[in-house]
Amino acid sequence: MDSLNIEDYGTVMRTLTPLAIIGDRTAGYYLGMMHAYGLGTPRNRGEAFKWLRRSELWSRQGTERALMEAYYFGEDFAKGRHPLSKDEVEAVEWFKTAAEAGSREAAERLAKAYTVGDLGLPRDQGRAEYWQRKAQ
Repeated sequence: MDSLNIEDYGTVMRTLTPLAIIGDRTAGYYLGMMHAYGLGTPRNRGEAFKWLRRSELWSRQGTERALMEAYYFGEDFAKGRHPLSKDEVEAVEWFKTAAEAGSREAAERLAKAYTVGDLGLPRDQGRAEYWQRKAQ
């Protein structure tokens, strides 16, 4: 993981991928994070979520952690937290990914966004109600 500190993401990807494939949960977690933020690879929500879920495949707590990570990726993009620039479209996609997989927090965030017209979304009461139902 020293490579993460010096931003040699290509080396990190080449190191983590085979480890994650054979089941190293920590490698899978970091590989998911790298796909989420586009470090050493293009940003890819599907790959990120796949590796995050695999990283904790055998425990219920792990699935919940992956959902929370997806939610927090959305918050990072919504607020433009380092190393990311603000990207509301990407934030909405992460919230949708998390909400569809069962994250109550993400569904509530989407419901609020559609209610008030946040995150570049139009005010849409029907969609707000849809996401509010998903949150329950």
